[in-house]
Amino acid sequence: MPRLSGLTWSVAAAMTCAGVALVHARWVMGHFSTDGYLLDSGWLAYLMEAADPLLKNPSGVNDLSFYAHHLSPHLFLFGAPFARLLHLNGFAILAIYEAVFFGLFAAALMWGAYVNAGWRFLALGFLAAITIGASSNILLQAAGYPHYEIAMLSVTTLALVAWEKHWHRLFLACVIWLPLIREDGGFYAAFAGLASWAIAEPDRRARHRRTLLTVCFGGILVSAASMVFKSHMFPGFDAFQSNFSGQSWSHLSWPFVLERAHAAVTNPNIVPVLLGCCALAFRDLRYAAGLVLLLPLFMLHLLSVRDEHGHFTLYFALPWLLPPVIWILLLARRQQMGRASLAEALAVVAFAITMTAPAQAAVGIQTNFWYVVPWSFERPILDLENMRRFARNAHRTFASNGTYRGLACVSVGVAALIPNDLRPTEIVDLEAGLSECGTLLLMAGDIPSTAIGTELGALRFQRVGEFESVQLWMRPKTP
Repeated sequence: MPRLSGLTWSVAAAMTCAGVALVHARWVMGHFSTDGYLLDSGWLAYLMEAADPLLKNPSGVNDLSFYAHHLSPHLFLFGAPFARLLHLNGFAILAIYEAVFFGLFAAALMWGAYVNAGWRFLALGFLAAITIGASSNILLQAAGYPHYEIAMLSVTTLALVAWEKHWHRLFLACVIWLPLIREDGGFYAAFAGLASWAIAEPDRRARHRRTLLTVCFGGILVSAASMVFKSHMFPGFDAFQSNFSGQSWSHLSWPFVLERAHAAVTNPNIVPVLLGCCALAFRDLRYAAGLVLLLPLFMLHLLSVRDEHGHFTLYFALPWLLPPVIWILLLARRQQMGRASLAEALAVVAFAITMTAPAQAAVGIQTNFWYVVPWSFERPILDLENMRRFARNAHRTFASNGTYRGLACVSVGVAALIPNDLRPTEIVDLEAGLSECGTLLLMAGDIPSTAIGTELGALRFQRVGEFESVQLWMRPKTP
């Protein structure tokens, strides 16, 4: 049988990556155009557009540097060239960011799956890589809340693939890059080094043991030093306490731990990874290496004070994709060495498919995020620059005018457009009530809520202006 040519593989990979990049770029632009329900997206867009190496936060968040939250010069390094050289706004830069790093993850996986093997094995490995890299529910769940953590997954995956393909300089570049993404990036560099050593063949493992273990311990030391540096140089926010330890772990109890454990083993994003690692380990123990090495991280999340971490929602589930990355790499190598069976390859594909959003949607799992793909094309992309200008001018006018009853309030969606023109007290939760507001800027997508519409009427708000999906509502003047 003929083998898949390198050209065929390259064309298929390029088309897949282009499709992935387009979906995620459009999702971000549609997010800001219609509802913008995540203020963090506007926060990140502002930081990238500001091109400030100190990453000073917008006034609508706080008066700290972003480094007080996370030590992430990566945001400046990525955003500044687009902002200063191409004069792009933050919305476009964040859209490019999501396109680049979601696309990079898919590209790295497909590169890892490519081997000089029979066409059946190559096709199966490629199919597993595409399903995980383009349509896994974990990815689309993270995409639904545009953030920057996808870079950690993508660069770690690229490091693993680069080492597997003997591109040692690219591997080194990745492990240097990881600590720049976030202060814990060194731990991901350590994982890349240790995992590469754990799944290597015995001769290569012995040959590069010193190098990979140096990467591992070096990454740990860099992250530890970064955390100490952050706490001393950028005080004001204890990320570990806020996200994990709470008040000296006082939230922990047996019912708490059991609930978190039950949630994990019934999570449709996690179950295929657990079952896949266990089943494939019967063929080769190294298939479980990713899961074993990441257990400390997963346990830390399970015990976290925050539900988002403990239940692996939003982008906090992304590390669960690293064990399947190991499956792809190990299967490709075993195929090339003639050790993989057809049943083994089919098993990897089957577990990969069960992780996808379309598969979860097909069996009725309510927590699937497949809607991200069609919505990225259905939601309109509006004139964000002029939407921002309208919102900014309207807010400045009424925030400084004392003749109107109450605050000049904005919804979270509008705050995402103008985060540096606000005070935190002016950003309102629409579900929590509007009685303190004299004027209100919101997105058209906020209105379908019956409760909001009813309260607007009860408080005698009237719509007095709009541009695209930004609307200005006002209460009668004080007598």
